[in-house]
Amino acid sequence: MEKSVKNIWVYIDLRNRRHLGLCLNVISAARGLATPLSERAVAVIIGSHSASHCVPMDEAAGICISNGADEVYAVEYPDPEPPRADIHAIILNRTIQEMSPRAVLFSLTDFSREIAGRCARMSNAGLIADCVGLRIADGRVIASCPSWGGEIMAELTFSDHDSTGFATVQTHAFQPGSIRGNPGTVKKIPLKEVTVPEKLKRLSSSSERIERCRLEDAKTVVVGGAGMGNADGFALLRTFSALLGGEVGATRPPVLNHWVDEERLIGQTGKSVRPELLISVGTSGGSNTRPELLNQRR
Repeated sequence: MEKSVKNIWVYIDLRNRRHLGLCLNVISAARGLATPLSERAVAVIIGSHSASHCVPMDEAAGICISNGADEVYAVEYPDPEPPRADIHAIILNRTIQEMSPRAVLFSLTDFSREIAGRCARMSNAGLIADCVGLRIADGRVIASCPSWGGEIMAELTFSDHDSTGFATVQTHAFQPGSIRGNPGTVKKIPLKEVTVPEKLKRLSSSSERIERCRLEDAKTVVVGGAGMGNADGFALLRTFSALLGGEVGATRPPVLNHWVDEERLIGQTGKSVRPELLISVGTSGGSNTRPELLNQRR
């Protein structure tokens, strides 16, 4: 396979439609980087056409193009089992080494985080985490990332400008694109075999049932912050919220510490909520919980 012009890639998570939707936001971020460089935003999907538990590859490719992907690389390998982060990292890294993109972006989920970390290690390259802003300056990718619990915003770039860089992106900091990708082509990359790590074995895999309303639509929201101390402390908020019939939200520190899912983040780079009752526990009163950042119910 010949090396292509350096482009901005986005790893597309096909495990379900919610994760695919998060990746569409990242495609928008990729277009923002690719356009000033006269490059392409490329969506990379990995999967098997025989798998029935994921979003179909052909359908996902069309959705990505409709939401701004200039090109789609469809990497198919013969595995009907649910996706594994270690295997996808091996496949993605192989493709990266052959085609040398400028950067590869990932949605900020645990699954994609693991793939990003593995790929960066395999490539001996830099990884910028939790990006809320991306831009090009002097031909370099500049990422804005919250630091010190969101108190300051750090600007980071890759020290090696010539090798592929990796970044995980706060999906709620971007919106899906409304412009169809150009030229909007799909390049199929078949893989006959993949070397599966011998010392790792999947024991089980099941989908989590979500029987709750959307955080944005909740009439009662209980927001927790760093003051909850740890995951056990944050679990108390879930019990409290359940007693009130509400939903749990979080400021950035609990999300970064993995006490709560990233989809529970509210504020500037999270979701906008408009509850009739909002209870804030253990928060600093910083930007994530200022009243002017909440959509007021009228």
